[in-house]
Amino acid sequence: MEQADAAAPQPQDLQAAQAFIASSYGCTLGAGWISLEEAQGRILAEDVVAASALPRFAASAMDGFAIRDADLADGCPAMLRIAGTARAGHPFPRPLEPGQAVRIFTGAPVPAGADRVIMQEDCRIGSGVVTLETAALRKRHIRHPGEDVREGQLLLPKGTRITAAHQSLLAALQIERVRLVRPLKVALLSTGDELRPLGQPLGAGQIADTNGPYLRRHLLQRGCRVDNRGIIPDDADALMETLVSAAADNDFVLTTGGASVGAEDHLKQLVRKRGYLEFWRLRMKPGKPVGLGDVDDCPILILPGNPVAAAVAFHFLGQVLIAALSGDRVRVPSSLRLSLAARLPRRPAYPAGVGRRLDIRSSTSDPSVTVVRSKDGANVRP
Repeated sequence: MEQADAAAPQPQDLQAAQAFIASSYGCTLGAGWISLEEAQGRILAEDVVAASALPRFAASAMDGFAIRDADLADGCPAMLRIAGTARAGHPFPRPLEPGQAVRIFTGAPVPAGADRVIMQEDCRIGSGVVTLETAALRKRHIRHPGEDVREGQLLLPKGTRITAAHQSLLAALQIERVRLVRPLKVALLSTGDELRPLGQPLGAGQIADTNGPYLRRHLLQRGCRVDNRGIIPDDADALMETLVSAAADNDFVLTTGGASVGAEDHLKQLVRKRGYLEFWRLRMKPGKPVGLGDVDDCPILILPGNPVAAAVAFHFLGQVLIAALSGDRVRVPSSLRLSLAARLPRRPAYPAGVGRRLDIRSSTSDPSVTVVRSKDGANVRP
């Protein structure tokens, strides 16, 4: 994106930050034709329009007998000759003649000239004939061409993320390839001398990096390609080298840690040195030390190191940014529900709120502050 006007006010709260992302960032990724089998989780680069109708032909919705309304002119019961059978994939080869009925099964093409299908439960079958009961006339039990999809109908709009259900719909219309946006390439890195990757022993004062695996899973679920840069120590030169390299190779850089105001929290200064900082620290808890900017024109979202704060900031900001950059339809999340494993302790510093479920959303008294709300309605500010 273009660098913002230095005089423009920076977003100060969550809602303003979400609106800024949704309005300021767009998809600049290329697109290509991909087979339908490989399309799940990817985003459409153009509208998909139905080239044919679905169903393609009039089909029976029941097992029974296809008949002509004209043969019911004298009312029921009516006795008709059984002229043959129609099965799915094996239509009756001739138009239906007066006085005839065709035994038909669900999904089979309705013979030309037939007006309705009578359920077999409403029929009495004799030797080569079928007798229709009066109750048989309630419904026609025919699925007409275009009943599900009309020819020329917009099936899926540009920006749709393809699901298994979409693949089934497109397959039914014999659409073999779709034009999809290239997957967003995201560089993921954690910062901190105290962090160690999974599988390595922990020394004194060291902890396992949980943010990296958590964010990687969520990025993959959103169709991103993840360039995992691992753990970067609290060294300004090493971090700058990694940021420049990651920005050159990817569409988006996502970091955790180094976002506070300590002497070893370098990210804010490095981003300003190499690019631009759109906003820094929002009035929200958890997740206040979060920043958005760019390094060499590559967007960078800086999440806090605390795992809960990182998860909340990613949910409310990271998802919006990924959608905008990917060409996905941007949906601004308004809440996040979390189940507690235990009761919340009462602390003098916090309002008394004890519940089994948390709802993270904007406070009604101050929309610029994100709070955790317990089931009974009390606010708990972590």
